[in-house]
Amino acid sequence: MGHKSLTLPAKTNMGRRQFRQDLSVATQQPPAHIDSVRTTDDGEITFNYTYVETALYRSAALQLLALNVDDYPYDNEYMIFARDGDVSAKIANTFELLCPIIRNKTIADALTEISTCLYQAVTSGGPSNPILLATSDIEEDDFGNQEGNEDDEEEEEVEDWFDDDEDEAFGFAESKKSGPVTIGRASVAHLAAEDKTKIKNDLREAKEAGFRIGVIGDLNASGIVCISIRVAKLGISEEVLKAWGLEANQYFVLLIRFQNGYRSLESLKEESALSGSTEIRVGLCYNYKPNAKSAFDTFNEVTQSQTREPQISQPAVLKLSSDMQPLFIGRPLNELFRDRFARIVKFREVYSLSWTGAEQLVHDTQGAITDTNQMGKYDAMCDNEVLRALPPLVLADVIAERRLFTKNCSLPLVAMQFGLRHFVRCTDFCLVCHCTSGSTFEALKPYVCSNPLCLYQYMALGIGPSIEWEILSQPYVVDLLISFCYVQAQAGKLKDFPVGIDIKVPILPHFNHAHTSSSASSAYLYQNPQPTTSTDGSPPPEKSFSVPYNAVTHDLLFPADQVAKAQLLRRGDFIALTSAVRFDGVIYHRVEEVMAPSVKLGIPIRADSTSKDDAKVKPLPQQGYFEVDCYLFIHNFDEMSNDYKAKAIIAMLDTIPPVKDMLQYLKTHSVGQDSSLRQWRDRISPAALNILRWIIASNRSCIMQVDTIVGADGMTDISSLGDRISGMDEYMQFRFAQGAPDKEQRFIDCVKKETEGSQYPTLFAWHGSPLQNWHSIIREGLHHKETHHGRAYGNGVYMSPQASTSTGYSGMLGAYGGRGGGGSGWQNSELKISSALSLNEVVNKPGSFVSSKPHYVVAEIDWIQTRYLLVKTSAQHSKGKPDSMETISQDPSHKAVGISYAAVEIPITAISKSRRPKQDGQKQDLTRKRKSVGSGLPGAPVELLDDDTESVATLYEDRAYLLDDESHTGLSPIVLDSDTEIMLSEDELDGIASPKKRMRQEEAQPELPVVDGCMLDQCKTDFVPGKLDMSNIKILPPPQDASRAASSQLLKAFNALLRAQSITPAHELGWYINPNMIENMYQWIVELHSFDMDIPLAQDMKKAGVTSVVLEMRFTNQYPFAPPFVRVVKPRFLPFNQGGGGHVTEGGAICMELLTNNGWSAVSSIESVLLQIRLAMSEQERPAKLAGNRGYGFARVADGGVYGVGEAIVAYERACRAHGWTVPPAFASLQRGDGEASRGY
Repeated sequence: MGHKSLTLPAKTNMGRRQFRQDLSVATQQPPAHIDSVRTTDDGEITFNYTYVETALYRSAALQLLALNVDDYPYDNEYMIFARDGDVSAKIANTFELLCPIIRNKTIADALTEISTCLYQAVTSGGPSNPILLATSDIEEDDFGNQEGNEDDEEEEEVEDWFDDDEDEAFGFAESKKSGPVTIGRASVAHLAAEDKTKIKNDLREAKEAGFRIGVIGDLNASGIVCISIRVAKLGISEEVLKAWGLEANQYFVLLIRFQNGYRSLESLKEESALSGSTEIRVGLCYNYKPNAKSAFDTFNEVTQSQTREPQISQPAVLKLSSDMQPLFIGRPLNELFRDRFARIVKFREVYSLSWTGAEQLVHDTQGAITDTNQMGKYDAMCDNEVLRALPPLVLADVIAERRLFTKNCSLPLVAMQFGLRHFVRCTDFCLVCHCTSGSTFEALKPYVCSNPLCLYQYMALGIGPSIEWEILSQPYVVDLLISFCYVQAQAGKLKDFPVGIDIKVPILPHFNHAHTSSSASSAYLYQNPQPTTSTDGSPPPEKSFSVPYNAVTHDLLFPADQVAKAQLLRRGDFIALTSAVRFDGVIYHRVEEVMAPSVKLGIPIRADSTSKDDAKVKPLPQQGYFEVDCYLFIHNFDEMSNDYKAKAIIAMLDTIPPVKDMLQYLKTHSVGQDSSLRQWRDRISPAALNILRWIIASNRSCIMQVDTIVGADGMTDISSLGDRISGMDEYMQFRFAQGAPDKEQRFIDCVKKETEGSQYPTLFAWHGSPLQNWHSIIREGLHHKETHHGRAYGNGVYMSPQASTSTGYSGMLGAYGGRGGGGSGWQNSELKISSALSLNEVVNKPGSFVSSKPHYVVAEIDWIQTRYLLVKTSAQHSKGKPDSMETISQDPSHKAVGISYAAVEIPITAISKSRRPKQDGQKQDLTRKRKSVGSGLPGAPVELLDDDTESVATLYEDRAYLLDDESHTGLSPIVLDSDTEIMLSEDELDGIASPKKRMRQEEAQPELPVVDGCMLDQCKTDFVPGKLDMSNIKILPPPQDASRAASSQLLKAFNALLRAQSITPAHELGWYINPNMIENMYQWIVELHSFDMDIPLAQDMKKAGVTSVVLEMRFTNQYPFAPPFVRVVKPRFLPFNQGGGGHVTEGGAICMELLTNNGWSAVSSIESVLLQIRLAMSEQERPAKLAGNRGYGFARVADGGVYGVGEAIVAYERACRAHGWTVPPAFASLQRGDGEASRGY
């Protein structure tokens, strides 16, 4: 029965190495209020936090533990504790809220978040303030793992491991008996029976539809109903999540506030618009419902008016896991609910319309229908949702299911279905008028329809993306967008323009001449204007006036006969100056002061898009006045011809500074959250700023930088070199995604349908197009509606496996010296792009292409998914590929070939996560059984277990709304910790696989039989699992001070042991835990067995008929920072002073430095602890022996030789004093539980 040591798998050192490097940096440069950062052990960080309390400076000694150093920082969690008990309650109460916030962050970022959060907690009351945040609302957040992630399963299993009858010990008896609470805790006590029934029915209906339900406050007064769903369940692809700034573990939350008591849908639909008595807001949260303060603040109009799209690189602000976060289209959705929701619902019922028909009718009539004869066109409007690859939960329509009768429909459910329709499908709708956008192409980002009024409101109200946010986060993408627009305008190919936003521009001399791709010709037009009749009938340019100008003092001097014209200028206006003789191009100024006859101008902005050689540009005269022609910004952009509009766009873009200058300005002039390019008044004109915003806002694709620019001083490095394609070193690379939010899923569906079972389901191919076309491509996607180079091989999107073929097309009419000798391009560009091409993933079915040779011609757009955008640039960028990169296996017959005529290597990250092969050693739960509603996402079903137990358990107060008043028969309370309890029915309890059941499910027919979760070879051990007599072992209830953080870590450790014993033969493992005997995560019973028969202990056990040594392990709420208390329960061992050994004290406690503060490490595993104890008992120098050798008799050893916990405590403390070891501070909080005199521990 020899015991074999376990061989543990080796882990990568990359995360650990990065952890040490980051720790070194944080040690030298800690954030504000933090000092003395150091490490005491691998994964442990200690530091001091300094704060002011009652006018005195205080310091809190804190400890941060990285739980997964090997996977740092991307799959790492932290725990934070105080190193001693002398810490402010405000700080201590913030610890658990901090853990989800700092997950997956670097050490520096984690410490910064900790400093910020603790500062706010100390200075503003923080989470300890019962008015600001009720205890019931301090909920745990979803740790961000995807469906099926092992960590999530362990989180939810906490529910299975607590005593059903311990409500009182956890403080629930009092809370259940107490009366209604104010803000933060739901109350149903005062509601009338009829109202109560209606509320319960409505909420149950929403829950049964798959949503999470919460109630905040008193619904009889000013309460809030919360309905939510995890973003991961909405069928949104990874690319869309990035484009929309979302996280899969967030909840989409809809709040309904009832100022005067709960209202039904039937009463609400009679209103023309939602009034103050009933309000609806949407947002995001990391919990299924926000805390009370955050929820009520969401309805504050001042707060709402200041809320816009989340910004990057803003000062850190305390964000609790239960805080509401702004949604990128939250403002349009809130206005849609306020102004139209009630009428849309009413019209659906009255006129039997679909959502689409009712929405269009409300928009067209503004709710006042005068001609019912026109209803036919609205009847014909259908939602066409059956064609979409979205989860049924997103497409569900309870009103349609009830045959358009709304009387008994749930208001929360209908509102949520309406909200999801406009959230998940936001690209289908105009963000202003909310009608279908009418676009013939699909987009990844939402925008407005073609109505100029909608564009005006979109720009004027700040609904769209922030220019500043884009520049700060993706500066080179902004450069790319400007360059594409510039080249297309230069080629006269622009089809859409920024009309309706009140742009005023000058009409300059060269506007009157046809487009040319020749730089020399363009230069001539700038320098030799010839105002004649316009080529398209537009009025010729006409200067406003000609006056002397001083290029040194920057002022205009009006002669006496023209002084009146000075009054045409006002401070803040922009003016354009030209001179055919004295300088080249155009000079722009902002008017700073008008004091006739003199006008003071701001700094000059020199724009000359015609010359690439600065040495050939005429310098400005440096003394005296000379005459210039002046052109005012007075012409309405909307009224100009398309030709003039394109030239005006070019002229305004010529005035925009380089992106790096704008980035530097934003970084150095940021004041709170008000950093804006609008403040750079003397450098960027309003016309140029509006055009820039239009360029950014109208981009409908997701473009993310892969390469980094060499020597880019001051530019933000957001590169992702691990995503780089090999073999294309001449090109700078960007990740590129297009299409509607469900486009990725439709592509996946096509791949499965057309290539099921194929080893190579997709292939990769290049698409090249002249630079002048890319402004349109990134807005409209790849399509074949227009013909640019002929269609000799049929209609479809033309692609090639050869990059050289596609580059031949992409180089036509390029800028910056492209093959076609094209236009000069945007001269302020950092990239200086000369050509572009995309790499696309295509369904690998060439036989069904329109043509497969010499080019791929694909007519089915859903068969194509863009993956990369590559641009040839003069900027020096990163090259090559990472040393270690997992790549996609390409079809040998259809490999994508790079510029060097070798097959390119494409990183596995280019395809969606659901299609990536599992990593070696990656754990995957293949047999997990749950109630499920199909989401359309492979590997990510919409799971309904306690609504969403992958995350936060539903609070008891919310469960109360879903239970019958008459009886709770058949419902069992499951206690998580002192703040959380849920109620589950027997059916739901059966659906929750306990660790034991789940372990059995996961077993894949091992060679050895499995007995009670243990792989047993009876030829090699006499141990039989499940036979332990528990009659003389005291099982304790969960401790009253249990914490969710400790419970979570204990559960993970417990599951790790169960997995180990399910796959390792018992005689090799040497220990056993019976999961049926564990009722409390803070008390474990472990059996050590199968000792080597050469040692005295094994021989004594054989004589006594004992097959195992029974240990008890007790944990405190400080785990994993404090060690467990481990003692032998039975049999009794020979004391040390009588010749015994094995590190077992006279009272049965295990005497090891490892189990004291001196030797314990928070990263120590319980499995290693058991191994150390077992080795200690097996050592030969001072072997362990049973007490039966010295007077007890083996019969007593086998029958009742049980240690008391009191004697074990005394022995443990005595041993610690003798060796100079420190007893853990939390040791005193353990329960004695054996009837002996209480020591309060």
